[in-house]
Amino acid sequence: LFSKKEIEDIRNTTLWDVLVAVINIDPSALQPNVFVWHK
Repeated sequence: LFSKKEIEDIRNTTLWDVLVAVINIDPSALQPNVFVWHK
């Protein structure tokens, strides 16, 4: 169904990646770890 590369890409996809892909937002507006607030 998926190649080894595709599986690796899926496993390395973060919520940040998904949000940046589907929301019209500047990627720098979100911190990489969206579950923990960092200043």
